[in-house]
Amino acid sequence: MRSFNLALAAGGFTVALSLVQLILLRVLNSVWWHRRAVKLASLGLFVFSLATAVAWAFGTYHRDYQLAEIGAFGAAPAALISLVLVATLPFSGLVNTIQFWWLRHRRKRGLEKDVSPKSQQRRLFLQRGVAILPITALGLAGTGMARAFAGTDVREIEFHYK
Repeated sequence: MRSFNLALAAGGFTVALSLVQLILLRVLNSVWWHRRAVKLASLGLFVFSLATAVAWAFGTYHRDYQLAEIGAFGAAPAALISLVLVATLPFSGLVNTIQFWWLRHRRKRGLEKDVSPKSQQRRLFLQRGVAILPITALGLAGTGMARAFAGTDVREIEFHYK
């Protein structure tokens, strides 16, 4: 019963993290949310987290350890990806919000009539620069997770003392 409670708590934590990243993406990064691929990936992560958490808890409760293992090994990357997104999406959302309000302010004052190519390049640079943070964090987390399952390299070195 103790292992079931642990699986239930860990699975619930994974689902909660995934739900938080979904909300952060929807609320703080509404510009990204309107892109279909981002929306599908975010919703897919939530569904995957939910499915692995249910499989983990169900397998543990019914003592089907193969199902519990599949659920646990699926929940680990889902939790890691969600955690990285929860950590980085507020920052990118803040930059997107500042940029939105700045452009809105400029349009109200009539400063957006003549948009120079340099100004467009700066905006594009900011938009891509903000997107790089979550992508880089996800890449580094994925690399660390992949290396965690790699074998360790043990070297034997002989020392000689007088």
